[in-house]
Parts: sequence; C-alpha cells; structure tokens
Amino acid sequence: TLLANDTNFGVRSRERVLGTDHQHTLISRNNLAAAYRGAGHYDEAFSLDQRTHDDMQRLLGPDHPDTIASQNNLASDYDSLGRYDEAAEIHHKTLDTLQRILEPEHPDILTTQNNLGTTLLKAGHLEMTVRLLEETLVAMSRVLGSEHFHTLGCRNNLASTFDSLGRYSEAAELHAGTSVVMERVLGSTHPTTRISYNNLAGSYYLAGRYDEATRILEETLEIDVLNLGANHPTTIIVRNNLAKVYRARELGADADALWEQG
Repeated sequence: TLLANDTNFGVRSRERVLGTDHQHTLISRNNLAAAYRGAGHYDEAFSLDQRTHDDMQRLLGPDHPDTIASQNNLASDYDSLGRYDEAAEIHHKTLDTLQRILEPEHPDILTTQNNLGTTLLKAGHLEMTVRLLEETLVAMSRVLGSEHFHTLGCRNNLASTFDSLGRYSEAAELHAGTSVVMERVLGSTHPTTRISYNNLAGSYYLAGRYDEATRILEETLEIDVLNLGANHPTTIIVRNNLAKVYRARELGADADALWEQG
C-alpha cells in the first residue's frame, strides 16, 4: 500500500508536469497499476490498466510492443477478477496481432497461446483448451526445448486440463515428466519442483492410486517443512492434501493428526 501511494504521487506529478499523454506518465501509471495488482487491489489496477491501454492504443497504435504489454496487463486484471471470458477475449486479440506481425511460432505467440489456454481452462472451455495447449506444447518443445520453463508451464497446464476432464492417467504422465525435469534443472527442494510433485500426487489421488499419492506427498511434506516451515501456505496445502489421501485410505487417525496441525 505504501508503494502504491508513492507511485500514485509520482503519477499525479508527471501528469501535472509532463501531461497525461507523455510516455513517462504512461509508464508511471502502468507501474502504479502493477503495485495495486501486487497488493490485491484488482479493481484499481483494472481501472488504471484500461485507461493506459486506451491511451497507448491511441498514441502508439495496436502493434506497438508497449500497447501489447498493456493489453496483457489488462487480460491479467480480468483474470484476477474472475472475468475469464473477457480475459480470453483480450488474449485472442493479442494473439491475432502477434500472428500478424511476427513469424509463425515466435516465442511471444507461443506464450500468448499458453496464457489463452490457462484462461480458457479457468473459464471451463476444456476441450478447446486441450486442443490449443497440445498444439502449443508441441511447438514450444520444438522452438524453446523440452526443458524450457515456458514449455514446462504449458505441460503443467495441459495436465491440469486432463485432470479437469477426468483423464487422470494422461495427467499423471505429464506431471511425472514435468517433475523429473524440474528436479534435474531446479533441484529437489525448489518450491516449483515441490509444487509439481504435489500436482502429480493430486492426479494419482483423483485416479484412486492412493499408495503413489501417499509416497509423493509424504516426501514433499518433509521437504517443505524443512525448507519452508510448518506454517508456510505451500506446506499447509501439501499437509491437507496428504490428510485427504489418508482419509481415502481409511487412515482416519493419521488424517486427523495432520488436520489438527492446521
């Protein structure tokens, strides 16, 4: 909040001295929106991003990189507000622009496709999401490499879509491959690696493969407690997930013991 207040003062000063259409004023307004977004004030961020995007489109044109970046911010605001169909519409608009001005399979195009897929998943358009993310994953693996962070993120999104469709074996296969790569590239204790294993355990749980889910979650919980602490939000999520698996295995006492820890 203090950061947002300081940045807000800077925006007002630049608007007064430089004018509302000056590039530095637009940058300050964009930074203020980011500060609001980071503080969870999504309505304020959306209002600023909408104004900034309209100004950039008018001053710079729809194809300018700053306009496109502002458009992405606006899509993020819609997403944060739960307005997923509107966020998807913005991503579609951005994708159309990028496909017109960039070479096919440019990394920016692939990233936007992945962003669109993530939003479509949240909006419940599952079959559409699968088609888009499968195509994007193949292209990312070829252009960026199978171990690139964006490729792994796309693979995780596709796996989550499979989970939502009840295709748990396919989801587990993708999560397993992602977890192995993340452990090799980032290390076994990296938070992103542990989240990936938690996702894998979730697919095993949904598929009724409780022994495999238990093994992964027990290991993940031990690592998270050691590296993040017992009360870290990620640790709590893993502990609760393990309690669910214990309950599914009819290990009620073990489940209750975990839930009592919060």
